[in-house]
Amino acid sequence: MDYEVLLKSMQELIKKTKDLQDSQKKSLTTIGKDAENGDLKALAKDLGSYADKLNSLTEINASLQKMVSEFDGEAYMTEGGYSDQMLEYCKKENVDVIGQAPNFEMFPFKVKVVPAEQAVYLNNKKVNCLRPKKMVALVRESQDKLSKANFNAEAFGKELMAAYDLLVIKKKKDPEKGPDMPLKEIHSLMAPMSRLKKIYDLNSFAYDLSRFMEEDAKNPIYLGDDHRRMQPGPSREAKYCIRLLDSKGKESYQYSIRFYKED
Repeated sequence: MDYEVLLKSMQELIKKTKDLQDSQKKSLTTIGKDAENGDLKALAKDLGSYADKLNSLTEINASLQKMVSEFDGEAYMTEGGYSDQMLEYCKKENVDVIGQAPNFEMFPFKVKVVPAEQAVYLNNKKVNCLRPKKMVALVRESQDKLSKANFNAEAFGKELMAAYDLLVIKKKKDPEKGPDMPLKEIHSLMAPMSRLKKIYDLNSFAYDLSRFMEEDAKNPIYLGDDHRRMQPGPSREAKYCIRLLDSKGKESYQYSIRFYKED
């Protein structure tokens, strides 16, 4: 089962529909002239031709309805065809993707295929799209929109450092030593309520952190009155980390960060 096969068949009939509609418009012009000229013989002939076109349109519409009703969208999604084809298009369009049906991550978005609804959830937004190629294009458009949006690295860094400092206090660590603090716990402080976590989830946080780290690598960012810098912490198992992806598609896993004063 492949939506592109269905689409090709539908497009052929849709083109025939458009061609017939164009022909209908011309016929109506001719019918009008026949009536004005009092040529009833020609009028009768043209009305018959117009009726044939109407019948053809009805038949094409019935064929389209049959195609749509016979395409089992739920089975298409349940049996893996949809997800497999979506992964193929991700590869073609160079869209980073991890996971397996029905849950995927196309950084920084979570993508969930829901066969019962014949829909896909892009984060928390429901998208009624049974065409894998179009779904991947929508993800790419969303990624491009995010990458082009203004990002204030210093403002993000200040919020990040404020959450870090609060976590250091909560854990009763010595702030002068710049202890490493887990990123997942820092994120929880930046989005403390469940409603905020839905709006600013861990993937969104990871996306901002990736951009901040890239900006900091290009031009060092010093934060606060004490001019501290952020530094990634030691590596851990991936399951304890958050996944980062830079603008060039390079993947990394980060467990913690620290803020410190340079000597």
